[in-house]
Amino acid sequence: MRRLFFVLAFAAFVVTGVFAQAPFHLRAGSGLVLDGGRLGSHTFSQLGYSDSAHTNAFGGGGFFFFDLTYVELSAGLMTGPFLKHWETIEPGLPTESGTDGIFILTRVELSLLGKIPICIGMGDSVLFPLFGAGYDFVLSLSDGGRNAIAGTALAPSDLNTFRLKAGLGMDIQTFSRTFFRASVLGYYRFVARYFRELAPAGAEHHGGFGAIIRFALGWRF
Repeated sequence: MRRLFFVLAFAAFVVTGVFAQAPFHLRAGSGLVLDGGRLGSHTFSQLGYSDSAHTNAFGGGGFFFFDLTYVELSAGLMTGPFLKHWETIEPGLPTESGTDGIFILTRVELSLLGKIPICIGMGDSVLFPLFGAGYDFVLSLSDGGRNAIAGTALAPSDLNTFRLKAGLGMDIQTFSRTFFRASVLGYYRFVARYFRELAPAGAEHHGGFGAIIRFALGWRF
């Protein structure tokens, strides 16, 4: 997985370097991020019995970024609710379903995105498609201070996930060297070990889709 991350990151750098025509400018900044979507799911069916579950996570926090015209490197710290919904169907019995208690998921994400800058207006604003990859490092999953993974063979790191991202961003110059940045990204998240280990043997595993909204203030060097 990590090897794939670096391959895609290098590809993003090369492709944007080939097609972008703007001069290099080093930029940096920080801001707020909102992130939500499906973490993963599984489905299992056999002889009329079926078991399915999916998990969603929503969070917010802060991030900072470094930008070299064609490539953006960012890191963020986010926390928010983690919800698991499940459903079990057995022949001759009522369908059982429910949502587990709300857990709090805290994670750090590293992201590397390629950019294709397009100047708009009088040249003081830039619109740019974004595409690349990110990796989530989960620090904790807790419920009222209790580690939700305690008592199992799993660790918070088993929730670490790799994501492919694509979206659109915009820089609006505010003063000679400062700018406001806004971006919206969609992503696909690959299945983490956490979901494979907790699902029944033989279950089908699926990743999940989600979206990210970011707002930041930056400085152009």
